[in-house]
Amino acid sequence: RENNSLNTNNYEKINRQISVKLAEFDKTTNIDYKKKLVKDSYVLIKKQNSSKDTKRLYEILTRLFQVSDWNSYLEASRELLNISKSKKDTLGLANAYRSIGNYYFKDKVLDSSFYYYTKAEKNYFLIKSYDDYTNILFKKGIVQFEINDFVSSEYTFSRAYYFTNKFNSSLK
Repeated sequence: RENNSLNTNNYEKINRQISVKLAEFDKTTNIDYKKKLVKDSYVLIKKQNSSKDTKRLYEILTRLFQVSDWNSYLEASRELLNISKSKKDTLGLANAYRSIGNYYFKDKVLDSSFYYYTKAEKNYFLIKSYDDYTNILFKKGIVQFEINDFVSSEYTFSRAYYFTNKFNSSLK
């Protein structure tokens, strides 16, 4: 029981440290300092060695994207994917697939980005996360357009437009 209490206290302490670093990240404009803060946060969450908080890992993941730390971004995306699979966390899976798709898209590995975007699309639709679903449809449509699959691209963009209007999406 005492060991469990120590683990909880340690988890909360690390979580507070991460919160402080992420809040500081959001306030500063210095890109090198942002990179340091997000890298420190990522190290802390890995040290925590806990699959409790996929939301926290995703917060760090999005900031790794913002500072273009691509190696850590892909590593964290795969970690989120593995944790989400083990927890059967559909939102975590969708976010991980989207993140991996983004990684491949930035390098123009379009077949891989399309594959991961499609997996994200299915998961977002399953949990009725229509803003995310619409966003991923737009990304998937861009991939289709870039490979000159204009008919599929038009269809995907039309679906994105439909869902944007139907569910009063924040993408309007």
